[in-house]
Amino acid sequence: MVGVSVIFSLYFIFDGGRNSNMPSNDPSNDSMPSECQGNGDESFIRSKMSQMNRDVLELNKVGYRKYYVKYISWSSGSAVDEDQIFDYSNSACHD
Repeated sequence: MVGVSVIFSLYFIFDGGRNSNMPSNDPSNDSMPSECQGNGDESFIRSKMSQMNRDVLELNKVGYRKYYVKYISWSSGSAVDEDQIFDYSNSACHD
């Protein structure tokens, strides 16, 4: 078993990892953005608010992937005016 792992390691070193499926640390690799732009956050927020029976009155970006949302909640049967801050800075990108 040790021999197999040594052979694989040597193959990987001499092959340079060109045929591996592992992600590259090469900065020229543009397949993945280096930082989330947050372009899809607004539509994600509106979609989730709609699912919770809330109408968005105001949506403002207040920082890096942080949003102030003023909305009306209809879940109680009558309109309740509320607001909330959503912070997506540490969550999955919606771009």
